[in-house]
Amino acid sequence: MDRRILLAAVYILFPSIIFLIAELNKTFLIWYIRIVDFVDLVIIGPFYLVMMILIYGSVNLGEGLSERQRTESSRERVIGFVLAMLFFEGHAMHLTANAIDTFSFEINDYKNIIPQDTRELIHFLDEFLGHLLLFIGLMGLIALLLWIEAARVSENARELTQSESVLCYVLGIIYGVSMTITAIEASYFVGFWNVYAVLGLFLVYSLFGKDREKLDRLVYSKIIIAFYLTIPTATAIYWLIVGSFTQPSSL
Repeated sequence: MDRRILLAAVYILFPSIIFLIAELNKTFLIWYIRIVDFVDLVIIGPFYLVMMILIYGSVNLGEGLSERQRTESSRERVIGFVLAMLFFEGHAMHLTANAIDTFSFEINDYKNIIPQDTRELIHFLDEFLGHLLLFIGLMGLIALLLWIEAARVSENARELTQSESVLCYVLGIIYGVSMTITAIEASYFVGFWNVYAVLGLFLVYSLFGKDREKLDRLVYSKIIIAFYLTIPTATAIYWLIVGSFTQPSSL
């Protein structure tokens, strides 16, 4: 099996499995931090960093490129660093504010102790600004990966087998469903992700509309296409079933 598929599978499936295990024991504390937030801090954050390095490293970013392509590659690296910085800054902000919020208002009942304006500040950093920075960084990194893989694919690269292609699309659907649930849980960003998915499909068309055969040799692009298609589909299905965008944790 293609190494890129294995990397993508680990990136998509591992956090969901870990969070599910932690969520089942969410009242368990490590010092003053819920196990869910502790896992996010100690395991998931470093995991994302390592996986981003491995995934982007699996796409040719310099070897055998022309001078013009090397210049473009350097520009892509800078863009990637900026987007990764936004992602991890948002992740850290959300994690910190969420840990304070859950300890103060779920584990304990400090509603009458902590002033209302302080509660609103915690909520703003957790649910809005933290998620905004995290999502902008993640959206940009996904689109950048799509762009880089399309630009760097070798004419000599082998075509994926039918089973590998199907697995790519399945992983994209799983990731899309997971991200849709995350967006609904984050309250403010359902429309944000759906607009991004539609714009992403326009990017896909601009890259592959006249050369669809190129997709036969790509892994991440297949996953991302399925991801983009799944977000509006999953959003619509959620609305039809629930009748609103009530957070899954509140159902």
